[in-house]
Amino acid sequence: MAPEPPTYRLRRIPAGVSGLKLQRFLCQVVPGLELQQLHIASLAPTPDDHTKPQSQTATLQIYEPVPPSLAFDGNGECTFPIPGQRHPLIFDTHFLGFTVLNEVDSGEHAFDLIALSGLASHPFGSWKKHAANADLINLASFMWLRDQLPSDFPNVRVLIYGYDTRLLKSESFQTIEDLAVSLIAQLRGIGKTQTFTKPLLIFAHSLGGLLVKQALCLLARCGESEAFMLDQVRLVVLFGVPSAGMRMEYLLPMVDGQPNQYLVECLSQDDPHGFLQTLNASFHGISRLRRIRLISAYETQRTRTAKETSPGVWARVGDPVILVPRESAIQKGSRNPEDVFPIDRDHSNIVKFSEDDIHYVTLQRFLREIPDSAPRSDFMGTIPPKILAVPDSQLLRFDGGEGTATQGGLKSLWFPEINYREEHIVTAHDHSYGWLYDPNLRFFEWLQSTRRLYWIRGKPGSGKSTLMKHLRKATGLWKGSTGHGSALHQQFEYLWFFFNARGSYKQKSFEGLLRSILFQLGSRYPIIAQVIEERHRAKQTKNKDVWTDDESLRLFEHVKCEAKIGRQVVLFLDALDEFNGYPEVIAEFLTRLSASPNEIASLDIRICFSSRPWDAFVERFDTCDGFKLQDWTQSDIARYTGSRLVGMLQSQFPTLDSESSRALEKDVAEYIRLHAQGVFLWVTMVLDELERVSRPHQSPTLLYKQLTKLPTELEDYYGLIIDRIAPKDRLEAFILLELVLRDSWGPTELGKLFLASRCAGGNTLEACEQLLKSAKTQLLEEKHMDVHLKDLCGGMLEVVESNRESVVQFMHETARDFIERPEFRQRILPQDGPSLDWLDGHVFWIKYWFAFRIPKQDIGKELYILKVDRMFEHAYSAEHRTGKSLANFLDSVPQSVFSYFSEPLQWPRPYFGFYSSLSFAVLAGLELYVSHRLSIAATEGPQGRSRLLNRDSDGTLAHGLIQEVCLGYRSRSRDRERSLGAMTQLLVDSGLNFNMRRYDMERYEYLPIQVLFQDPDPHRRQGGGVHDERGQVLDILLKAGCDSNTRTTYARSATLNPFPEEDNVPHRQDQCRLLHVSWGILSQTLLAHGANVNAYDSRGHTPLDVCIGVKFWLLDTRSARQALETATALIEAGAHLSQYGHKHLQNRSSWNDFSRNKREETERREETDKRYITGAFTESDSMRDFLGLRDDHGVAEPSDDAESLHTEFVDLIKTAPVLPTPATRKELKKLYPKRIGKPDAFGSLRALFRRLSENTRIGPG
Repeated sequence: MAPEPPTYRLRRIPAGVSGLKLQRFLCQVVPGLELQQLHIASLAPTPDDHTKPQSQTATLQIYEPVPPSLAFDGNGECTFPIPGQRHPLIFDTHFLGFTVLNEVDSGEHAFDLIALSGLASHPFGSWKKHAANADLINLASFMWLRDQLPSDFPNVRVLIYGYDTRLLKSESFQTIEDLAVSLIAQLRGIGKTQTFTKPLLIFAHSLGGLLVKQALCLLARCGESEAFMLDQVRLVVLFGVPSAGMRMEYLLPMVDGQPNQYLVECLSQDDPHGFLQTLNASFHGISRLRRIRLISAYETQRTRTAKETSPGVWARVGDPVILVPRESAIQKGSRNPEDVFPIDRDHSNIVKFSEDDIHYVTLQRFLREIPDSAPRSDFMGTIPPKILAVPDSQLLRFDGGEGTATQGGLKSLWFPEINYREEHIVTAHDHSYGWLYDPNLRFFEWLQSTRRLYWIRGKPGSGKSTLMKHLRKATGLWKGSTGHGSALHQQFEYLWFFFNARGSYKQKSFEGLLRSILFQLGSRYPIIAQVIEERHRAKQTKNKDVWTDDESLRLFEHVKCEAKIGRQVVLFLDALDEFNGYPEVIAEFLTRLSASPNEIASLDIRICFSSRPWDAFVERFDTCDGFKLQDWTQSDIARYTGSRLVGMLQSQFPTLDSESSRALEKDVAEYIRLHAQGVFLWVTMVLDELERVSRPHQSPTLLYKQLTKLPTELEDYYGLIIDRIAPKDRLEAFILLELVLRDSWGPTELGKLFLASRCAGGNTLEACEQLLKSAKTQLLEEKHMDVHLKDLCGGMLEVVESNRESVVQFMHETARDFIERPEFRQRILPQDGPSLDWLDGHVFWIKYWFAFRIPKQDIGKELYILKVDRMFEHAYSAEHRTGKSLANFLDSVPQSVFSYFSEPLQWPRPYFGFYSSLSFAVLAGLELYVSHRLSIAATEGPQGRSRLLNRDSDGTLAHGLIQEVCLGYRSRSRDRERSLGAMTQLLVDSGLNFNMRRYDMERYEYLPIQVLFQDPDPHRRQGGGVHDERGQVLDILLKAGCDSNTRTTYARSATLNPFPEEDNVPHRQDQCRLLHVSWGILSQTLLAHGANVNAYDSRGHTPLDVCIGVKFWLLDTRSARQALETATALIEAGAHLSQYGHKHLQNRSSWNDFSRNKREETERREETDKRYITGAFTESDSMRDFLGLRDDHGVAEPSDDAESLHTEFVDLIKTAPVLPTPATRKELKKLYPKRIGKPDAFGSLRALFRRLSENTRIGPG
């Protein structure tokens, strides 16, 4: 039978060439190729091509006879030059890297699917069904990932990933971690070239699955940019992936003595390195915490093994065996029975499907069950709550100032990374850039002139971005230079964009630039917002929030013509050289953009931009205003270099005559000047190195030779520093670097850093305490610690003085970036060293904070709470980064230690602490640890888990969890806030009783659902995400059987109780239902679960009465927008006003502000307050004092936004019906027969004796 025609990959196809035009084009470029020989099966934009327009990649077959010109080299590639093009066409057969198999419309693109093949496989051929009939050989071969899946799922872009998986005669010694690092680098490139980083689906076969697992585990430990990729993963389907190893004894002889033997050994069932066990444990935890669905497919046919048929020749003719047993193929994370399915094929054919294959139909079901993650929903989920909380009709400007904009069009322009680059640029030190005042720069003169462009050019690393950020922040410079800064501010509107080559597509593209400019303009000028909204509504695509480059450009041109704002626009652009297209293109765009306005264009734009001095920019902008940054820093570098060299040469070469010394100084200084490229950091590092290696009586010429051997690029220099660390010191160096990297609460104190590093080696609290005790006695003086730190870490960390303390920081932000990369851990730590899964900075810190206990009387309340917060955050991050629970350590912590941390210093009421490892884990959101404890309890019988969760020894577990949801504003991690909802669901499913009454520190009785509506300071997160978490948690509690009509008191309200300590406030103990004191999403959730929308409180008021301010001798802490949302939800559910509420509506002047001490209303303030029906719409003195918002200049009048919202609010309330008669006293007494919340002495004593009988601590108070 004739061999099947191979499938080729063809790259670098010019954009716009397709169909018959492409076939003819190929016949012209490839000598001897005939049109009838070609079958082009797929054509799509190259996924990792950063040029504009993107080139294309095709898969195709060429039928016999193949033209002789198609001759492949040893790398499996063949190139053909294209007339008039810079790059040639590339045919290849290896399919290495990513190959895209279909094109997806940008407006419909919802997912990316990546497929990885297994060991000794081909990236494309492994997924292709081979033709079984000789008559079908010349027909186009079928490959289901290319030929069926895209047609069934047109919103999914399919890519295959190729890597070196050869076994026989392989010279590769790369490990699975090496392969994973390469995959991450390729994924980073894919994500950066598309408009949105799409939700990711992964299919992986055999070794490819282990590669995926390792890559996701590495991503969990990386910085924010890489971790963002992990958050996009939705589904992983693993075909025959050996979680517990596979039969490798037949392959080991094939690789015996080869560099890849270690890789093969790691896959075997008898893995001598323990690799799979460690990897599976981490991957299970990470996939669970990241909510990644895992599907396990296993083979049900035996596979022929490889056998050596002659010396060096192997074939699959050996005995048939089950290569990957079912138990090994089923992943621990495939928890549900429907997530596991058999495929009746052998190991090789388990991923080769024919058209409409029965197993492919099963895969279709999994794909269709993925939650809708179209770009809009995913995009909207990343918008800050301050944007999403605002109704479309009244969107506030992004920077938090006044002014309005309009509706969904503006939201659609925003993207998560819009300010990322600027926020991560190092801030200039005080008094930097004083030379900006120099008149020779002509910068401020340019601002006032009619000239349109100002170019700040500089070499890489010369500080261009730092300077641009300085300009962004230092508006005082305008005033200092001109003497009339106010006029300058009124004359100009300043806009900013920072290109970022290492960022996502939008951070370095036309689209990102235009969207940012439009968003800034629309946020400040309603007329522009209206233009944007009209264009947004007029879009015909399904996903209106996706703006392509062309659409963004057309919208911008339209805004330029239609918008008249009365100000000149000054646009500051940083790093033009990091734009992802041709420099000539962005240069032309700037020229056109800055052209003088005419009768068509309304916006008057001038541009200040920075870039490297590329030829394209020099040709276009060389004559415009500006300066070369190195011209202003070079003299500083020269002076610094000279002073350092003089001292060095005098001390190290005292016998050198002055002429020779000057010659050597000149040579070294000249070399540094030529290679510094304006990078002051590199100069400092080089001079430090020369000082370190120079020796007295050493040959001076040797010093120069050592200089020339040093890397001239920063990243290479960092690599050299790490490589020089002695093997015996690398673990300690890594621990120190990790501790500084993961200490996000500010500068790390030097002494604390060394103490924490000593705790890192302990596995139990007792061991950590002993290590800490020993370290305190051996603690060096600070100056010696400084030297020791530099010796250990090679200078990557430095000690500086801050507030009279010695603190440790990275030598530069580029050093931090280098250490956060996925390959760093592998570079610094030996492969044969200790298990790496516990080596995480957050793990080290949690050990230290438990071991280092300061007497409570020695620290204040704020520091004490901060310490508990740090413990929660480090513990939470440790689980999420390592995928491992902290069971070994937390189980070693005595209960008395948890009680120590739980004892409050003036905690708000109610307070329910944590008194055990379980309650600590619940409040910290440690899902893996809690699941670990529940799994152990499940072995103790059917009620084991329920007994564990509801026992008194853990204090008030349900109440503590709900309180932590309410106190979410203390948390620095938005992710941990979200995790509390998942924790609530886990505990509900495991049998925790959320209807149990408990007593707080002052013996007030509470239900968990009542705690949910208590908040000591709601304004700290006003409009923020904490209310969203409350809504989710409330929904879980109500579904678990909690009563939506639960009674409470106004004294417990987060909405109407700003002064909880003032028990003498009139009627604060009045009883009501939860709906009376709810707002926003909480009101909507209660109503959805059957809350009585017209329930009376103990004085006959309905929820709508309270919403409009009937109870406002107690201040309304809601925002105006929350009040409006609440009223809308109530009225839509059929809410009525009572007779009291109707009277209040008619007499709006009944509202008077309440002061802590006494009513001291001025005449002006009274008149202002009487304009508003509730305190939600006014900023009264006492409220601002309480919130700490009042300044020395008095209180500003309510904003125009509050005025308009108040008008809308009153108009809405007037539509509400009124109950015909008021509630009688008898009815109210029946509804509320007795007070709730009163301390019950006997109940408290009963609880006390019950707990003492169990020999457990009940907590302080």
